[in-house]
Amino acid sequence: LPFTKNGRTMARPVLSKRARIKRDELVACIWKALGGKPDAILGPVALQVMVYPRDKRTPDADAYAKHLMDILAKAGVYVNDKQVERMTFERHPVPEFPGRMVVEVWGLDP
Repeated sequence: LPFTKNGRTMARPVLSKRARIKRDELVACIWKALGGKPDAILGPVALQVMVYPRDKRTPDADAYAKHLMDILAKAGVYVNDKQVERMTFERHPVPEFPGRMVVEVWGLDP
């Protein structure tokens, strides 16, 4: 359903129940790996991502990137995915079941 913001009608982003559950599981996984909720990086951010897909039927790199940036923002690693100024993305050519991602995040000098 549309909602209004600053007097404008806008479409509201909607996640399915399954997508919300998966998002929350990933946020919990990030917090566990970091030993708790991190202090958000406030300035520009760089990401280095290595994807080890579970099988040969993998989505495009941009699909991985967008979802990952949204999850990292939701986990509080940084405030907003607009902060990401540099991103290096590699997909490992040989699948690994169940699949995994290795992500490094660091702040850039403003």
